[in-house]
Amino acid sequence: LYVDRPLSKKPFTSAATQYAIASGALAIVIAHNHPSGDPAPSDDDVEITRRLKEAGVVVGVEVLDHVIVGAGEAFYAFRAEGRLTA
Repeated sequence: LYVDRPLSKKPFTSAATQYAIASGALAIVIAHNHPSGDPAPSDDDVEITRRLKEAGVVVGVEVLDHVIVGAGEAFYAFRAEGRLTA
């Protein structure tokens, strides 16, 4: 699922979940950039990750990670930071 514009939490969660189901995915990785260059997750990033994980449990699609890309080689990975567990 590629989206080239900001989405609010509910439509993104719904679209990502629907796309994963339609594609027959068993797991997904969410990734996006922060144009500011700071990869630290926003409150919305944390909320979207939580909502996707909850939806995934219901429909059988595991959220493997949520990666935020910043400036240069900077990134934030929820799983590596211990904020997304199996």
